[in-house]
Amino acid sequence: MNRAMLVTALYRAAGSPPPLPLPPGTDVFTDVPDGQWYTQAIAWAAGKSVVNGVGSGRFDPMAGMTREQMAAVLHRYFGSPALTATPIPFFMDMDKTSAWAQDAVRCAIQNGYISGKGDGILDPLGAATRAEVATILPRYFG
Repeated sequence: MNRAMLVTALYRAAGSPPPLPLPPGTDVFTDVPDGQWYTQAIAWAAGKSVVNGVGSGRFDPMAGMTREQMAAVLHRYFGSPALTATPIPFFMDMDKTSAWAQDAVRCAIQNGYISGKGDGILDPLGAATRAEVATILPRYFG
């Protein structure tokens, strides 16, 4: 699953609305050219603050997406719900989750959207595969 694919799936789930203006201080991504299959989706997602890019004015649409990145994008897409008091299952590698993704990952685990890969492993820095995203998205939209 690459970054453009996930954002396009979310854009289509939202009904493919017209892109919103980007938030103040946000530049257009320099690596998202006009007329690509993902251009409108990324512009829309940036306007909704669902995506922030990878820095230096870039989105990197063809880059793979990690599981923590996927959780963060989905967390913002669904309005950044707050964590509850429900205990979060223990994963041996939870400490590998980046600081900026911790709330999103914990919320996804808490709500049953994302589960581990077995043997107590979450793999937050591992690739989010198309199969995983196909399993996880219905849980969010459930």
